Amino acid sequence: MPGLEQVLLLEVDDIFHAGVGTEHVARSLGVARVLVIEFWSRV
Repeated sequence: MPGLEQVLLLEVDDIFHAGVGTEHVARSLGVARVLVIEFWSRV
Protein backbone atom coordinates (compact mmCIF):
# COMPACT_ATOMS: atom_id res chain seq x y z
CA MET A 1 0.00 0.00 0.00
CA PRO A 2 1.49 3.35 -0.97
CA GLY A 3 2.13 5.63 1.99
CA LEU A 4 1.84 2.84 4.57
CA GLU A 5 4.49 3.07 7.29
CA GLN A 6 5.23 0.31 9.78
CA VAL A 7 7.64 0.10 12.72
CA LEU A 8 9.12 -3.23 13.77
CA LEU A 9 11.35 -3.85 16.79
CA LEU A 10 13.68 -6.78 16.10
CA GLU A 11 15.03 -8.99 18.87
CA VAL A 12 18.08 -11.28 18.96
CA ASP A 13 18.04 -13.83 16.07
CA ASP A 14 15.14 -12.08 14.28
CA ILE A 15 15.20 -11.89 10.48
CA PHE A 16 13.59 -9.12 8.44
CA HIS A 17 12.88 -9.55 4.73
CA ALA A 18 11.99 -6.46 2.70
CA GLY A 19 10.32 -7.37 -0.57
CA VAL A 20 11.39 -6.02 -3.95
CA GLY A 21 10.74 -2.29 -4.18
CA THR A 22 10.20 -1.90 -0.43
CA GLU A 23 11.90 1.15 1.05
CA HIS A 24 13.44 0.35 4.43
CA VAL A 25 15.39 2.19 7.11
CA ALA A 26 17.19 0.66 10.09
CA ARG A 27 17.94 2.49 13.33
CA SER A 28 19.54 0.73 16.28
CA LEU A 29 18.58 1.50 19.87
CA GLY A 30 22.20 1.06 20.95
CA VAL A 31 25.14 -1.09 19.90
CA ALA A 32 24.08 -3.64 17.28
CA ARG A 33 25.62 -6.29 15.06
CA VAL A 34 23.73 -6.41 11.80
CA LEU A 35 24.20 -8.48 8.67
CA VAL A 36 22.61 -6.96 5.57
CA ILE A 37 22.37 -8.97 2.36
CA GLU A 38 21.19 -7.19 -0.76
CA PHE A 39 20.78 -8.91 -4.09
CA TRP A 40 20.57 -7.03 -7.37
CA SER A 41 19.91 -8.74 -10.66
CA ARG A 42 19.07 -7.79 -14.21
CA VAL A 43 16.14 -9.37 -15.96
